[in-house]
Amino acid sequence: MSKFKRALRWTALLTVLLIVAVVAAAFGLVKLQGTRYGQFAAPTRGRVHFDAYGIPTVEAPDWPTLIETQGYVHASERLWQMDFIRRQAAGRLAEWFGQDAFELDRGRRQEDRQGVALRSVELLPADEREVCEAYARGVNRFIEEHPHGVGIEYVIMRATAERWSCADSVLVSMSMIEELTSVSKVEATRSQWREHLTPEWHRFLYPDEHPWNVPYFGARKAEGVRLPPPEQYLPMESAAGVRQNVLRLEEANPVGSNNWAWRGGSKYFLANDPHLGRSVPQLWYAMRLRVSPGDWVVGASLPGLPGIVLGMNPHLAWAFTNTGEDVDDLLAERLNDDQSQYLDTEADGREVWRPVVRQKFEVKIAGAPSKEGTALFTRRGPLVQRKALGDGYYSHQWLGLNERVLRLPLLKINRARDWDEFNRAFDDLLVPAQHVLFMDRRGNMGYRASGVGVRRRVSGMWLEPAGAGEWAGLRPASERPRMFLPRDANAAEPAFLATANERNWVEEFGGHWGSDDRKDRLRELLASDGNLAREDMEKFQLDTYSRYHRELARWLASHARAGTREQEEMLEAWRDWDGLAESSPAIFSQLDYVEFALRELLLGRVNRHFDGNSEAPMEKYVWDLKRAWVLKLLEAEGNFAAFGLTEEDAANYLIEKLSRDMRDGKLPPYPEKNRWQAQHPFASAVPLLGRLFAVEEYPQAGYNYLVRMETPKYGASVRLVWDLSDPAESTWIFPVGQSGHVGSAHYSDLHELWGRGTVRLKVLDDNFDWGLGDR
Repeated sequence: MSKFKRALRWTALLTVLLIVAVVAAAFGLVKLQGTRYGQFAAPTRGRVHFDAYGIPTVEAPDWPTLIETQGYVHASERLWQMDFIRRQAAGRLAEWFGQDAFELDRGRRQEDRQGVALRSVELLPADEREVCEAYARGVNRFIEEHPHGVGIEYVIMRATAERWSCADSVLVSMSMIEELTSVSKVEATRSQWREHLTPEWHRFLYPDEHPWNVPYFGARKAEGVRLPPPEQYLPMESAAGVRQNVLRLEEANPVGSNNWAWRGGSKYFLANDPHLGRSVPQLWYAMRLRVSPGDWVVGASLPGLPGIVLGMNPHLAWAFTNTGEDVDDLLAERLNDDQSQYLDTEADGREVWRPVVRQKFEVKIAGAPSKEGTALFTRRGPLVQRKALGDGYYSHQWLGLNERVLRLPLLKINRARDWDEFNRAFDDLLVPAQHVLFMDRRGNMGYRASGVGVRRRVSGMWLEPAGAGEWAGLRPASERPRMFLPRDANAAEPAFLATANERNWVEEFGGHWGSDDRKDRLRELLASDGNLAREDMEKFQLDTYSRYHRELARWLASHARAGTREQEEMLEAWRDWDGLAESSPAIFSQLDYVEFALRELLLGRVNRHFDGNSEAPMEKYVWDLKRAWVLKLLEAEGNFAAFGLTEEDAANYLIEKLSRDMRDGKLPPYPEKNRWQAQHPFASAVPLLGRLFAVEEYPQAGYNYLVRMETPKYGASVRLVWDLSDPAESTWIFPVGQSGHVGSAHYSDLHELWGRGTVRLKVLDDNFDWGLGDR
């Protein structure tokens, strides 16, 4: 054998050995992350026992030690996720991800969000501050003891984990508050439409109530959704013969959830499936926190926060959905020429001007020089600009930037023993406002709104001048709507409460209420039978019935003219469809497509009619209650005349467009087009290794506006059913897995079970005594 060939063989062998060594080292590093499963004594004096799915039961002799141990466990499984969230909230992602994250960071720094968090900690009540500090001690204990086990992401980025502080927990809370309450962009878009439309058309296209809405507090408007007057109808023109203006139709902030309390006979249940942005690792971390058989709490915790967010204790359980109250405004400010002063107040012709406060900031950028900037503030909030709104400056008046309302009362909520203690604890949850349902072990149930409302002089649903739009103060917790329904053992009929982000009380200035599709369906399901079981609650969470699509299908079948055999068969199938997406995915795909095409047709005509050569064009339409005005159109013959159409012309246009686009392959089948797409940030960003972070992207049977709410990157974040008549039978399921470590057996072991939908896990671990005697 020649020397060259021998050298080549040795080189190949050494290359293989080097690759094996690198892979082995990487595998070893991956396996070093986090802590071991099974059972161990934490250095905090707490004990931790993991079940077969990596869900821990944490035991400690007292609550401060328990919370410190919770921080230790959170850090062991989710520190990189916690770090990512605090950096995103504070405006520090560019330190990791470079120039791509700069604009996001600059926006956060212009609002001094980290400063808000630091100031809020100084204002926390002593008991909340102590809990927060105990949690931070636990997080830091893990970082100190396992500097090389905090997450393989740190190794890949060549970064180190920084210590945790109480202010970081506030930043995590602010991140959730933003997801649940940030609506100023929607209001800016609405302002552009309001500028062009007549008041009657604006009121029609932006209704503040849904025809199916049944509020718990206050009365509906007698007239409901009103068409514009006939003299404002658009000119009659053929649907197919007129080119429409192109505009973007977008969903409003995708924040939705379901919760309901149901009791009948000796059974009583509380169900919850909050709908939020999906992520890998998953948002929630399941935990059981236990001091003794009579003193514990179990549920979904949020890594970065002490306590349990959605949970059950020995006495009661609670569940959330978002209220949609408007606590986020942009106020148009008047500045002088050099932007050094702003108009503070104006009365009786007298103007009072104040200096704009300026604050320097620096954004550090990985791989590039740092960039400096200046944050500007008025008394009403940070001054911001929005590209879509031109060169003007706006004070961002958002409750999430008010350090006086950023409280951390979860432990008080977790330990409440009855309705009165429950309400006192929730009086301290000032933001975000939630529809909170309550049920106790005796079958008593109740509703209350958490949070504080704002006192307004004018509507905040669109841009207002700063002097008029400035809030007049905050509404105290004592004014929040609430009701208590004690159990009557002699009552023959079942009782229930349910919320699904719809309007639950009538508000003078409106709000960002969710569409009533899901609540309408829940009313039907929960009133259907007086002998429901836990399995029924689980089944209801997977319901795919769409009353809206069924009504649309029947309207189309009654008004469209079939031009082909295929269209005739399609219309007949629509006529007979039961409204369940799962029973006929093809029909649901067709009607979902038609729904979008209908809005595109109608709003395109409005856009062409009202939109002149304006500096604020009507390019985008976003509104939660858009289905309300479509239902008004379907209600009676002749209503489509408002848009210059006959019913037959509109229906024929839609079925022809659908048929043509189906032939051209433009209609991806449901549920394949609705595949799970949420992934770890590294899955697509890191060459080669990124695929290790990826989870399966399977088809999803749910869809937007259904009780089973599922879209590619948004949907149910957990499914909980608390059985208050027999807590040991309570169930939960999470969408991905407990661990944030890609090498863990629990990184994505729940993902396939979640996708099936039919599997639930028992909440309580049988290895422990939960003190469940008769109540």
